This record gives sequence, C-alpha cells and structure tokens, in this order.
Amino acid sequence: MSFVDANLTDYQTYIDANPGSFASPATQAEVQAMVTAVNATVAAAAASNSVLADIGTDANTASTSDTTIAEFGAILPALMSFVDANLTDYQTYIDANSGSLPLRLRQRSAMVTAVNATVAAAASNSVLEDIGTDANTASTSDTTIAEFGAILPALMSFVDANLTDYQTYIDANSGSFASPATQAEVQAMVTAVNATVAAAAASNSVLADIGTDANTASTSIPLSLSLVQFCQHSRFC
Repeated sequence: MSFVDANLTDYQTYIDANPGSFASPATQAEVQAMVTAVNATVAAAAASNSVLADIGTDANTASTSDTTIAEFGAILPALMSFVDANLTDYQTYIDANSGSLPLRLRQRSAMVTAVNATVAAAASNSVLEDIGTDANTASTSDTTIAEFGAILPALMSFVDANLTDYQTYIDANSGSFASPATQAEVQAMVTAVNATVAAAAASNSVLADIGTDANTASTSIPLSLSLVQFCQHSRFC
C-alpha cells in the first residue's frame, strides 16, 4: 500500500479535509487513494523544498548555481513564465543576487521575471543593432519576421506579408535609422510601408477594374468605383 509512517499526520489531515472522498464506513479503495495522494503531495513538497534550499545556498555562499531545468520544474507553486532557454541566465542571476535562505516565493517570481525581461531586452537590442547596420552600410537587410517580433516595445500593425517591403525600405532609407536603430524608427518604417503597400493595392485594384471594363462587355465605372478613384486614373477630371 506504500503506507509511510512519517506521513501519519498528513493522512489524518487529508481525512479531516476531504469528507467527500470517503463513504461511511470508508472502503479500502478510498483509503488507498488517500495514501497515494498524500504520498505524492509530501514527496513533491520535499523535492521543492530541497531545490529551494540548494538555490538559497548557491545564492548565499561561494558555490556556483547548477540548478537544472528539471529541478526548477519541481518548485512549488510552479514557476510562471519559466523559459528553458534562459537557464544559464537564471543560474547567473542566482549567483549574483544573494538573499534569504531558502529562496522565498516572491524572490523566485522576481528572478524569473527579471531574467526574462533582461533576455528579451537583449534580443530586442540585437535586432535594432542589425537594422541600424543594414540601413547604414552596404549590407542587405535580412531581418526576419521573428526578429521584428522580438523588438520592444512590440511593433504595432506589423504585417508578415510585407516583410520584403520592410527590408527594402531599410536598405533604401539610411537617413531614417540611427545605428543602432530605435524602436520608434522601426515603427515609423512599418507605418510608412503599410500605407504604401495598401495604397498600391488599392490603385492596382482600380486599374484592373478599368482595364476589365474597357476590354470586356462590362460597363465602365461600376458602382463600386467611386468618382475619386476614377479621377485618380483619368485625364477627364
């Protein structure tokens, strides 16, 4: 049954706190389920406490943090927004930021949040540096959708389909970007390119309609074509 003598108080507490889990009289299966549940809870808490003690020791002594992804995953309550790729950064943060022993919940959350923000900011700065270099040197822009997505604050109204147009704009407008570029400069580029692409699409649509009307049996200037649109492409206005 895996009954653990040391867990006696936990078994008793579970029984008192879970009346809905037991009939009267209780069944062996119900008690077995209780033993299994309590054992799992106690084991998980022990694993979490062990990891927290290790982290506290690493932070407050000369030892170097070597907490693994699996060990971070054992911490209870579960860490929010933990990023496996940031493991080395979490370890570095622990070594550089001594505090209470063992690590408290507030400190755990603060560590993950601070490290994630630092890593994200570094990624953003790296992209902005690349854009500034591409704009102001002979190199050709090859910034990807994912890289544009890493810029902070996040770019507004970014259109994946316009990627090539964004890259072309960067190469053609060196005066619009510092080195490194700023988020505001990249946002202005996105806004300008989106407007240009949208205007070109609208123009092409009107020209296609006019061509269709001129070369088929359809009637010129369909109701969907406004006077303003027609005048933009006609010598009669």
